[in-house]
Amino acid sequence: MTWNPGYPQSSQSPALWPSQSQGNNGRLETMFQAEHQFNNSAAANDGVHKQMTTVSRADPTSLPSGTNGMIYEGNDTLPRFYDGVSIFVMQPVRAYLTWDNGGTLQGKNFNATISAPSSGVYTVTFTNPLPTPNFQFSLNCLTGADSNPYIGKILSLVAGTGTQVAGLTLRFVNTTNGQTAPSITFGSLIIFGG
Repeated sequence: MTWNPGYPQSSQSPALWPSQSQGNNGRLETMFQAEHQFNNSAAANDGVHKQMTTVSRADPTSLPSGTNGMIYEGNDTLPRFYDGVSIFVMQPVRAYLTWDNGGTLQGKNFNATISAPSSGVYTVTFTNPLPTPNFQFSLNCLTGADSNPYIGKILSLVAGTGTQVAGLTLRFVNTTNGQTAPSITFGSLIIFGG
């Protein structure tokens, strides 16, 4: 079903208009239903988004009149937000988890499990591998053993198929002497981008 902007035509019989109008309205309904909730009777969720499908486009240089922001897909297929001044790339969260000293998950996790194959070393396995090794991460710990500052260090990546990353090995090290943290109260990892 296609949209015809030429309806109604002044030279046509008025009897044709109902079917032409139904054709055009049907096309609009089909397009609207692809992204939005549409009910044939009034309902509270009429017009609510079911999804937002985008096509790649060049970065905007201004916002449409009367608007405050725009979400779109850049030519590199990454989602972006434009506030009329700055463009922000929205990085997808690929995985997150929190665990205790023994490698037991604490609280919620997403797309990852963890084990502690040796003291102070942890292996993270992704349920769905990361698409590439070009990711960013936030790796933190809380230790009650001493007052030294510790940072997270990724020791190695576990290769998946092609460019995918199936997991990684990490540890927390003392920023002063490079020694592995003796014990942690909890560790947390967030992977995004890639």
